[in-house]
Amino acid sequence: MQAGTPVEQRIRACQDIRKFITLRQVKGGAVWKGQYLGRVVRWYYARGETDTIHYTTNGNTVARSQGSRPCMVLPDALPADIDLDWYVREAREMLGDLGVADLVEGGCAHPRVQMALI
Repeated sequence: MQAGTPVEQRIRACQDIRKFITLRQVKGGAVWKGQYLGRVVRWYYARGETDTIHYTTNGNTVARSQGSRPCMVLPDALPADIDLDWYVREAREMLGDLGVADLVEGGCAHPRVQMALI
């Protein structure tokens, strides 16, 4: 964490899609809206998205993929529909879980901890 930078400010200022991507190996492969994605899936959380990514083998939902949009090829710029509010909420929740409640409103961190290095 960097002293004094609010979590929301850090997240909204970040322009590196790699900091927002979730990467997961999916045994047997994954599909999204009928499109085969492969055995290693990248996604980000998108505004207005309600679908989930599913295992090809049994149709079960891939963990934590609700509201996600696959991002198998990294774009040069952030997608217009990236749900930055989701990332802000996630970061604040993680900070609270870590007992850093005094920094939740004015601190800095990132969901999945990697944004602290931006």
